[in-house]
Order: sequence, then structure tokens, then C-alpha cells
Amino acid sequence: MGSTLRVLFLGASTAFSLPAAQALLQSDHEVAGVVLPERISQLSHPSDNSTLLPVLPFCTNDTIINVTRRQNVPLWFFEDVPKNITADVIIVACFPSRLPENFLRRATLAALNVHPSWLPEYRGPAPLFWQLRHGVRNPGVTVHHMTDRIDAGDIVVQKRVPLPEGSSGPEADRLLSVAGANMLLDVLSRADFRSRPQLGTASYQSWPAEEDWCVPTDWLVQRAFNFMRGTADWRHPFKLLTHPQPLVVQDVTDYALQPSQPGSVQLMRQGWRVGFADGWLMVR
Repeated sequence: MGSTLRVLFLGASTAFSLPAAQALLQSDHEVAGVVLPERISQLSHPSDNSTLLPVLPFCTNDTIINVTRRQNVPLWFFEDVPKNITADVIIVACFPSRLPENFLRRATLAALNVHPSWLPEYRGPAPLFWQLRHGVRNPGVTVHHMTDRIDAGDIVVQKRVPLPEGSSGPEADRLLSVAGANMLLDVLSRADFRSRPQLGTASYQSWPAEEDWCVPTDWLVQRAFNFMRGTADWRHPFKLLTHPQPLVVQDVTDYALQPSQPGSVQLMRQGWRVGFADGWLMVR
């Protein structure tokens, strides 16, 4: 068992950041602080300590803000992190900005990122969206060293994580993050940061554009169902490429593997059913 390490954690108010933050805060390691990317509006009241975030009116017991406060650990916005704060290890899970090299150098042993894909595949800011869109059901999670190139650092450890049918985005994020947090704790317990270069064909996808919310009806129906279920929390309408004109919907409710007419639309009691390559998709 390795010695206790001093860590600095950077994350966001997301389902992917929370399990990693909880695991670190509940471990034997010293958490020097938790860093969020930017200021949050609609704060309820000032904090007694100017380095801490005020309590948000919509906070529940499982937000990254509250789990940090319960451990009496400093919570900073990135712009307010004290200049003299250093750590053995900097750990990042879903931080939306590229970190400058002078910040990464505050880590004396390693600066690690927990990324929800099997790197070097699906680098970029929204890897789960693209894996769901491409029909990936067994994505990976990777712990890797951070460099000046996004998601390109050497790999410490990675693992495949199967997603249950119809997982929501937050459910998938949590499964991937819990797997990543467990790998991270194992790495920290051994203080073993040995790594290997990323091998294979790298891919990078940016944030989705409007056309990426279009769903072709020549897809397999399970692919469409899982993509729409997994990205519904973005609250963006989907455009199904039906005939003779596209059908815009907000939600998917079920699917059936039955002979169908791809691209056709049938009105149902509550919504529509749409023909795909191998079945019908129920939407509304």
C-alpha cells in the first residue's frame, strides 16, 4: 500500500465528475481542494469563507458542492485557486477547459485525467454523445497523463464498461465514472504512474452540431433507441429522417423488433411509431 498523497481535484457539476470526487473525498488521501470551472449564478447567500462557493438553492445531498463541503475541503473556481496551492497529483474528471502547462506543473508526481472512452478513440469534450450516436455499447474509460494536447497523454490504465440497454446519459456517466474512480484509487494506492503511449487510430469529435441530432431511419432500431435515451438529458429535439418530411420529436419511449417500413410514420394514441431498418421506434 502506498503512502497518503495530496491531491487537487478538478471537475464540474456533472454525473461524471461526482463519483470520482466522492471516491477521493472518502479515501485516505488528502484532498487539497476541489476546483470547478466557472462561477455559478443565482447563489443563495455569501459564504463565511471567501474561498468557498455559496450554497446553491437547488443543491441536494449528492452534488459535488455539498459532498465537498461535508468534508470541509476548500472549493474554488478555477480563476480563484491560490497561487501557492500544489499537490502530489492533480486529478481531472470532466473539466471543460484546457489546463495551462504552468498549472499542470503544480503536480509533483502526475497530472491525471479520467476520460470516458477507450483512448485514443473519441477524444474531445463530449465522448459519450459520439459513442452513443455511433452505436457503441461497450465503451471504455481511461486514466491518462495530461499534456498540452487534449486527451493525448500516455495511458496509465483503461477498462471496458458495458452499458445496459436504454441507459440515460447520467446513468451511463455514472457507470463510467465509478469504473474510472476505482481504477484511479488503485493507481493512487500504489503510487504507480507508469504508462504507455496511446496506440491505434486516434479520433477527435467536438461538440455536436445541429445535424448531429438527425436520426436516419436506416439505422438499426436499437441504435436509435439507445442514442436518443442516452442523450435526452441534453434537452435538444431529435429530427427523425422520415418520409416524406422529417419528424421532430423530444422523447423516445420504446422500440419493437418487428418487420417495418423504414422511414414511415404511424400515428399512435400517445405519439408516433417510426419505421427503422429492423423494427419500430415509439416516440413523442
